[in-house]
Amino acid sequence: MKLTKRTHLPLSGRTILPMTATPVRRARSAGASPVGPRRWPCARPSLLSLAIAGVLMGPAAQAATITVTSSADDDGTGCTLREAIASVNDGGVGATGCNSSGTFGTDDTILFDSAVTGTITLGGTDLEITESVYIDGPGADQLTVDANGQSRVFAVSTDNLEIKIEGLTISNGSSSENGGGIQFDSDGGTLTLLDSTISGNSASGTNVGGGGIYCKDGTLSITNSTVSGNTAYSGGGIYAAGCETTLTNVQVVNNSIGGEDEYSKGGGLYFSTGSAELINTTVSDNSTYNEGGALDCQISFCNANQQYGIGQLGGGFWWRNLCF
Repeated sequence: MKLTKRTHLPLSGRTILPMTATPVRRARSAGASPVGPRRWPCARPSLLSLAIAGVLMGPAAQAATITVTSSADDDGTGCTLREAIASVNDGGVGATGCNSSGTFGTDDTILFDSAVTGTITLGGTDLEITESVYIDGPGADQLTVDANGQSRVFAVSTDNLEIKIEGLTISNGSSSENGGGIQFDSDGGTLTLLDSTISGNSASGTNVGGGGIYCKDGTLSITNSTVSGNTAYSGGGIYAAGCETTLTNVQVVNNSIGGEDEYSKGGGLYFSTGSAELINTTVSDNSTYNEGGALDCQISFCNANQQYGIGQLGGGFWWRNLCF
């Protein structure tokens, strides 16, 4: 069953400015003389006015592009994904095997060469991201980043970052702490996932959550993606604590809980604080020992319809507070 009800949450603190029309100049045919009212020539801006405008508008955002050319983890040949991320973190390619175009800044992008397909298997440590970046993969069915059960896949613990991941499968991440596949602990930051699959990850420690994804104190947006086959002590698929979460056209299926006590909740999704909105999203065949086989919701702005799950209490959804 799909979740189709949508509630718009208050956009506090946001100001929408009206767009202004751009004048269109009509070309005059060659040799024609001007007709109609006299047109006064436009005054050229002074250097002072240009300088003031530059200060008010601020500098243009800088961006570099790096292309991953190797499907290895870090073998010293070509440009690996780990080296590309390290280059973004450091603001330069340094001694890596990577090349870049543009100037490193706040809108850097990592692309993949057409030859990089199949699986990138990590060698035992997380891919740690400390600067904003857009990782643009070839497609979830084309490329998998696999931690081989030895580490997380991606880890973000720096505040105010903008992380966007598109067209990847993130698989077999493992951690004894929060976030098996992705740990996103970025106060004021945003994690955006598009056209991706988060599967087969686990957060196996006691009282930890987010087998697939753990989000804390930021914004989580997932669109046209699948979260499946992940396990954790709580929030088998996704654990959100203090996150503004939006799932659009997402399949949250076959996730489960590994614990067997009062803290083992939310086989598919666990929302403790923050806000949540599920749009055209399916949450099914998830399971837990305790509460909320599909979803355990303890927040005030949780918008969803009933769905399926297996649990001791609230086999489908377990509602608390003002969740509706």
